[in-house]
Amino acid sequence: KITKNLVAAVAVAKRPGFFEYYQPSDDVRRVYESGECGTLVRSVARAQREIDAVDRDLRDLAATAENTARRRQADTQQQATTSVATLDQWFASFGRPRDAGPAGFVSTFRTDAKIYGGTAHHRAFKSQARTMKSGRLTK
Repeated sequence: KITKNLVAAVAVAKRPGFFEYYQPSDDVRRVYESGECGTLVRSVARAQREIDAVDRDLRDLAATAENTARRRQADTQQQATTSVATLDQWFASFGRPRDAGPAGFVSTFRTDAKIYGGTAHHRAFKSQARTMKSGRLTK
């Protein structure tokens, strides 16, 4: 039986022409003929263009964020190298305040007199707090 099939296959193979092994089904043929495939390909291409645009935007934002981070780091390093020991150095580096506040107002600072009591294990200590009172300046 196998020899008979091989002889038939060789005889058919020697004939001119070709075999159409794949015949599309009716559904597949209908989709190709209606142009639905082309519509789907165009919509996929449009979606890919949108994805590419979003990718470009994300890359641009990442580059901008990276540049901003580098600038901030450079500014921080520059500020860290600037040492300030006196008010004059502070004012030289960062400028003087524009105004001292509205006229006719004054702030006073009073040291808190509270003494926190000690125990058998800990000594008593004075409070380090200062109370700020704001008010009007009278003559």
